[in-house]
Amino acid sequence: MNQQLALSIMKTGVNVMLTGQAGAGKTYTLNSYIEYLKKRKIKYAVTASTGIAASHLNGSTIHSWSGMGVRDELSASELDKIKEKKIGIKDTGVLFVDEISMLHSEQLGLLDEILRHCREDDRAFGGIQIIVCGDFFQLPPVESAANDTGSAKYCFMSPVWLNADFKICYLTKQYRQNDDQLSTVLNQIRDNSVTKESIELLKSTKDNFLGSDVTKLYTHNENVDSINSNELSKIKGKSYGYQASFEGVNFLCEMIMKQSRIPSDFEYKIGALVMFTKNNEEFGYNNGTCGKVVQVIEDDELGTLPVVLTVKGEKIIPQLEKWSFGEDGEDVASVMQLPLRLAWAITVHKSQGMTLEGAEIDLGKAFTSGQGYVALSRLKSLSGMRLIGLNDKALQIYSLVRKADTRFRELSCSLEDFYKLHDFSDAHKKYLKYLREKGYVVTEPRYKSGFRRGKGKNIDSTTRHKVSIKESIDSSLKFDITELAKTNNISVYTVVRNIEQNKISNKSLDILYLKPKENVIKAVSKAIKAYVDLGKEIPFRKNNVLFLKNFIRMNTGESLSEVEIYSSFLFLNNLGENRLW
Repeated sequence: MNQQLALSIMKTGVNVMLTGQAGAGKTYTLNSYIEYLKKRKIKYAVTASTGIAASHLNGSTIHSWSGMGVRDELSASELDKIKEKKIGIKDTGVLFVDEISMLHSEQLGLLDEILRHCREDDRAFGGIQIIVCGDFFQLPPVESAANDTGSAKYCFMSPVWLNADFKICYLTKQYRQNDDQLSTVLNQIRDNSVTKESIELLKSTKDNFLGSDVTKLYTHNENVDSINSNELSKIKGKSYGYQASFEGVNFLCEMIMKQSRIPSDFEYKIGALVMFTKNNEEFGYNNGTCGKVVQVIEDDELGTLPVVLTVKGEKIIPQLEKWSFGEDGEDVASVMQLPLRLAWAITVHKSQGMTLEGAEIDLGKAFTSGQGYVALSRLKSLSGMRLIGLNDKALQIYSLVRKADTRFRELSCSLEDFYKLHDFSDAHKKYLKYLREKGYVVTEPRYKSGFRRGKGKNIDSTTRHKVSIKESIDSSLKFDITELAKTNNISVYTVVRNIEQNKISNKSLDILYLKPKENVIKAVSKAIKAYVDLGKEIPFRKNNVLFLKNFIRMNTGESLSEVEIYSSFLFLNNLGENRLW
């Protein structure tokens, strides 16, 4: 199927699975539909199954957008909480989910459950038009060996997939690879017909000279860590570090560190290549956002912090993030650390969705289906590849995936024949009318972002929020913290953190008018000192607002509001003493 027909089918409002081999133009087609919706002011959401994929398209993970997080199931009360918090779900007309191959079938089921509950609509996915995109020849959902569900992990095996009645649009023209030899090898992997000549051709790239700064792809984190450590040591200059802090049951903290690969002491230098490892839409980064440390700043609360210039040209100061285990809404164990890791080398898993001009690839320890295909298909040609390792498993693909792909092609061909001479104009108008009648329309353009694989700078709605906050804070006019939070649909805590960051960079900024009454300052100060006396490692302000309110009430007798507590932190340090601005 060609891109134009796929786009016309999307515009009718049906659910669509857009697929095709790597480089077939899936991203371009999705961007075309996004641009179409944007011009008509239709509300939509751009998401992906992983943080790295989300960072490529300036969207969010489907787990974050939907509120499902990493849970396997949701109780009635949890669904109600999501409905109360994620108010945008009900107002969204079209939902995009990229890299669908890596979304587990159980998570697809949870998404369906959440959307039906939040939108109060029993149709599949609550009646929202859902566009899923991806190639099942690429990496499958991640599972541990002990919990491997086999073929059941694939989205297309879920009953929800059948209920959604996806129209399969299989793009067939190749746009990424400009090398017939590489295209031939990739097609042979898909067809399970890799020849000895193709394997020798791949191995011959070991002699290609690509320079010393080329991206390195490995299948295991251990190789990646070794290379990153070596590259860091080559940078002359001062070394900085940030130590993780722990709260709760020790062995659970150790488990969190191991599973999430959190460094106990994150070491970096100015000039280091880094990657964010946590989603924080309010501050503009996702798990997978890459950049370079260009300077450091001193933060009164957190100490020395790196300033990261992302590949999109945005400077970001990372926030201290929390990884935790909890029960009944309470943390049993938690780890606090900067959400960064070194990134001269990355895993094949992290590379999915990227387009690389050149890469050194080691598939000598490939261990799962799709790894070889993903790594090789990141390149445009064999001349940009240096393959230094290849084992027997590297080029394997699950037989079920090949069978499903064959069926997808058949369904796409049938759809193409059905619409061969079809006039879509009436169907397009009818769907737009439906979206407007349902109220899925914005009063002004909100979206600047779409799916992106190449260079360029996008500004999404989150960035616009940050600009709006900064403009308000930097202006000579006084503002109200609560109103600013409501206007930008963010938390009071986020507004206060923005004020702090702006005050750090602009010492002359007047914030004295935001200072709470003296009895409030005294109460918060007393509570902080009582908290410090308990020997807690996590700063008092880093606890959730319910804990803060109760702790202050218990230790001072004062019942304070959220804005009173957080605004007090502008004028008190972690020891409860006055901050010296």
